[in-house]
Amino acid sequence: MGRLVGLGIYDADEISFLLGTKSERIVRWSLPDHRNLPPIAAPYFDSFFTFEDLVSFAVALNLHHRGVPDKDLRNGIESLRIQTQYPRPLANQLVINKIATSGSSFLVQR
Repeated sequence: MGRLVGLGIYDADEISFLLGTKSERIVRWSLPDHRNLPPIAAPYFDSFFTFEDLVSFAVALNLHHRGVPDKDLRNGIESLRIQTQYPRPLANQLVINKIATSGSSFLVQR
């Protein structure tokens, strides 16, 4: 358990409380979907999330509230992971600063 010290560990209920959303959404977003698209943020340890995951969920929720559907969120985040080599691209300030939405899509300035 020593590797968890100082990481800021949250479960799905805590994240949902902090972000004002349902815990079911956090759980759903932490698993591959029915098309096998990757999760928005996977648990770091068992069913616990880090502070970076909390930030990732917060940014994803903001994009979702702007009208970006889950499928597009998952595809876009996976593209960002590949392009940036960041395992949690939505927790990186450089990436966040370049995100914009257009209708139901989100775009990243390169």
